[in-house]
Amino acid sequence: MKARVGTATWALILTLGLNVHADQALEDRVRAIASELRCVVCQNLSVADSPAEMAVQMRGIVREQLEAGKTPDEIRGYFVSKYGEWVLLAPPAHGFNLTVWILPFAVLLGGLGFALWYLRRWSGRRRDDPDEPLDPELLERVRAEAGETGAKPGQPPPDEEQLRLYQDLRELDFDREAGKLSEADYQALRQRYERQAVRRLAEVRASTAPVPEPEMTQKSDARGSRRGWVLAAWAVVLLAGGVTLGVLLGQSLRPRTSTEDSITGDFLTGTGPGGIGRPGASETPAAALRRGQEAFQRKDFKSAIDAFRAVLDKDPGEPVANAYMGMILAQAGHADAALKALDRALSRTPNLPLALWAKGMILFQEGRDLAGAREHLQRLERLLPEGEQRDSVRDIIARIGQAPAEQPKAPAEPIIEGTVEMPPGHAAKAGPRATLYIIARAAGAGGGPPLAVKRIAAPTFPVSFSLGPADVMMPGMAFEGPLDLSARLDRDGDPLTREPGEPAGAYGGNPVKPGARDVAIKLR
Repeated sequence: MKARVGTATWALILTLGLNVHADQALEDRVRAIASELRCVVCQNLSVADSPAEMAVQMRGIVREQLEAGKTPDEIRGYFVSKYGEWVLLAPPAHGFNLTVWILPFAVLLGGLGFALWYLRRWSGRRRDDPDEPLDPELLERVRAEAGETGAKPGQPPPDEEQLRLYQDLRELDFDREAGKLSEADYQALRQRYERQAVRRLAEVRASTAPVPEPEMTQKSDARGSRRGWVLAAWAVVLLAGGVTLGVLLGQSLRPRTSTEDSITGDFLTGTGPGGIGRPGASETPAAALRRGQEAFQRKDFKSAIDAFRAVLDKDPGEPVANAYMGMILAQAGHADAALKALDRALSRTPNLPLALWAKGMILFQEGRDLAGAREHLQRLERLLPEGEQRDSVRDIIARIGQAPAEQPKAPAEPIIEGTVEMPPGHAAKAGPRATLYIIARAAGAGGGPPLAVKRIAAPTFPVSFSLGPADVMMPGMAFEGPLDLSARLDRDGDPLTREPGEPAGAYGGNPVKPGARDVAIKLR
């Protein structure tokens, strides 16, 4: 701002900032409770995150009850009385609901114990003792069959595992003759393969020979080995399932703490606040906003700018951060940039007191638009309760009304003003990354580059807009009519991409001339 802000005016700014701080604290409490409630008309969304009209009404009830002095437990109890315990995203830990809390940990511990027990049994059975005595008859048969292509007459043919072991023995002899193995390695490997082959012959003979009834309860080593592998595999699967279930349920049952948080969050989905490895990664937008407000009140504008930028990086349309940035830019003498920031704040929250005050004062003290200044300050006056703040605003409004006729005014710009509306029930199409584009082309041009474009990030409908020379695409081009106006909502915020089904619409009264007011564009 060009004029110096007086002590009373600065006090009013701080008071409005403190009011915004208190409002933000209330909104934080509303969101914390709404994050624990299930939207009754949505699929697995919390009341805090759902765009449905019912969720908006439920958030309003939470706000009203907090303002009435109700505790969070009393508010949750109210919704449980209306919809049952199903409305709670985190079921209470009593009765049957205890299974949801205990089951993951029980499965985890059970799976771990089961895996350790069977792995220990299996490893005990699989120990290969080099000093184990071998049956001489079976060893002789192994050596004989390993040097031939089949079994001797009267003996059962070798199975696949025996043939494999015989092939290993023959290849071992070949490697030794080729000089690929030392004598010590050859003897060690041969004893190992022969021991395995003898054990396999014993298993085959035990499984085919008749045995007395008491011995029928004994299992062969092969069957025991296979069963050990199967049981060990099931134990590992059970352990992995227990770990996964425990982590997922544990993460999903915690309350969400901010708009950047999610049910599964953190390392599983990478949606933790701020991302990994960034400065301030653990700081939520609400915390950054509070830090910026405190720095602003100390007049530490550098720290305030850093904090508000951290908020706007995640949500470019955040109204409170934009309002404070507008105040700071105005103090630094950047009135145009300040007005753009304040317009973003008012497009999301039309009755934000701090933004109304800042924009009204800029328009008044810059002499740009006294009528606009009076309008914004009058809206602020209606929002304030009777008291010193309201009296100060009234005094400024009176000063605007008494401004001398010869006061220099900036020439009126040929602008077009109006609103963009979205049909009821389609608000969900405007996601957090959505950007609204308001486009002006020469009447009848049909296509080609537009004359002017207004970009509004993260719009909240209905959106008020003004389109003028500052929005002209090519420097030096005159903003003059007649013009055809249209608007479209880009979901990903990239003007170069356009997805099917994105809402768009044109003004029904096209063409228009600069200076037109109350232009209403409806998106479909």
